[in-house]
Amino acid sequence: MVPIVVPDDIHALDLWCCASQGIDPADLMERASQSVTKAILTQIDALPADATILVAAGPGNNGGDGLCVARMLYLHRQTLRVVVTHVSADGPCSPLRRWANELLPAAIEVMTTTDAADRLKPDVIIDAIMGIGGTEELRDTIAYALVSLSVHDAFRIALDVPTGLNPMTGITHATAFRADTTITISAEKRGFWLHDGPDITGRVVVVPLGVDGAEERLPSSVVRYTGHDYARLLPQRTRMYSKFDAGRVVVVGGTTSMHGAPSMTAHAALRVGAGLVHLAAPIIHPMTPREVITHALPHHDDGSIAVSALSELDALIRRASVVVVGPGLGTNSDTLHMLASVIESLDQRIPIIIDADGLRLLPLLSATRPSMVLTPHRGEFARMLGVDARDLSTDAMALAHEWCQTHAGVLHLKDTPSVTQQADASVLTVNGTPRMATAGAGDILTGIIAGVVAQGVSTFEGTALASYLHAQAGVYASGGKGDRPIVATDMLWALPHVMAHSLSA
Repeated sequence: MVPIVVPDDIHALDLWCCASQGIDPADLMERASQSVTKAILTQIDALPADATILVAAGPGNNGGDGLCVARMLYLHRQTLRVVVTHVSADGPCSPLRRWANELLPAAIEVMTTTDAADRLKPDVIIDAIMGIGGTEELRDTIAYALVSLSVHDAFRIALDVPTGLNPMTGITHATAFRADTTITISAEKRGFWLHDGPDITGRVVVVPLGVDGAEERLPSSVVRYTGHDYARLLPQRTRMYSKFDAGRVVVVGGTTSMHGAPSMTAHAALRVGAGLVHLAAPIIHPMTPREVITHALPHHDDGSIAVSALSELDALIRRASVVVVGPGLGTNSDTLHMLASVIESLDQRIPIIIDADGLRLLPLLSATRPSMVLTPHRGEFARMLGVDARDLSTDAMALAHEWCQTHAGVLHLKDTPSVTQQADASVLTVNGTPRMATAGAGDILTGIIAGVVAQGVSTFEGTALASYLHAQAGVYASGGKGDRPIVATDMLWALPHVMAHSLSA
C-alpha cells in the first residue's frame, strides 16, 4: 500500500519533528533538501557535467527548500551552472526562506524570471515556488513567472507539489507548472491523483523527510494499491489446496437480450482464481467458458428472470461463498422483488456483490449489510441517492465517504480515480487507462471482485485489490501505455499476465 496524505498531515508531521523530536526547523529543511537533492541528481545523471539548472524559488518555505537544493546541487557538482530566480508573491518572505538565501554560494547566479527567459536555455527547471501551501488560486506575479518559465524547453522538476496544483483537490490554475517529475517529501499528496493532478505531476518520486520514524506517523486511511498487495492479500496455495478452498461464486443476472454481461462476470471470477463458478441466467451466452457451471432459469415474456426461479436460486446461493447479483439483470419489478426476498433471507455473513441493475434492489432491502459490496458508476450512484448526476459533487472521495458514514458495507464508486470506501478507510485506483471506458468493463470488474473475495480476502481489501488488477489488465491489454483500443474481454486474457507480474513484484 502507498499512503496518500493531505497538507494537514504533513504540517502535523513537521510539528512533531520540531516539537517532539527537538529538531530545529532549519535543520529539518536541510534534511528534506538533502533527500530531494539526492533524487534530483539521479534524475539528471545523464545530463552534461556543465548543464544549466534554473531554480525558481518562491517566498515561502518551499522557496527555502529550493534554495537549499540549489546550494547542495552546486556543492555536489561544481561544474553545474546553477541559477536562481526569486519569485515574489507581493509580500514578505518566510524566515526560513531568508535563512536559506543567506547560505547561497556567491557562485550561484541570481536572475529575474524575465532575464532568465531572455538569456538562459536551462537544461533543468526546478519549481520551488509554492509547494504544499499553494492552491489553484495564484497571484498575478506568480502566474506571470510560470508563463515565463513555460517558454523553456527543459526537463521540469516540481519540488514537493507543482505550483498551481491544489494538493487537496487536484484542481489547477491555467498556468500551473507542468512537471516531468514531481519529487515530493514523505508521501504522495491527494491532489496528485484527482482531477488534473496526474497531468500536472508527471512521474512522482517520494523521498523521506530525513527523520527516523517520521513517515510511520502518517495516517494510512487513504492509500493506493500496488502489485505487492496482490502477493500480500491472496492466500498461499499449499500442496493440499483444492478448488473448494478457492471458493464458490454464484452469478445471478442477465435477460434473454443481455446474456453477455453475466457471462463475462463469471468468466472473470474464474480467471482470477475462484474455485467454482455458477452462472444462473435466463439464457447462457454461447461463449461462456465450459468451466462455468450453468443454470438456465425460467424467464418472463420480457426476457427477465421469472419469479418461478425463486426456489432454484434460493437453493443455489445458499451454497455460495460469494453471490453476485446484477449484471444484465434488467428492470422487471417482479424479478427485482423476488431477488430482494432471496437476498434478505441469505446468511448475513455471505458476501454479496451488487452491480449494474442489481443496484435497483437497494430500496427493496431493509438495509445494506457489512458483507455487501456495491459497485455503482456516477450515474447509478446518483440514482441511489435520488439526485441528478449533474448535481453530484466532483469529489468522488467525499461522496463515497459520506455514504459509508450512514450505510454498512463497501462502496466502490467507479470514477476517475475510482474509490473503494468503507467507513474509516479509502483506496484509490489510479493505474487504469481511458481505453477501459468500453462496454462490459464493469462486468469484468465485478467478476474479479467476486473471484478475489471467494479466495478469502475481505470484501474491502478484495474489492480494492480487484480494482487494481482490473486497471492493470486494462493497461496491459492496451499495449502497456494505454494507446491501443481494447474490448472488455481483452482484459480476461491479460489478467494472468498481470497476476504473474504482481507476484514477482
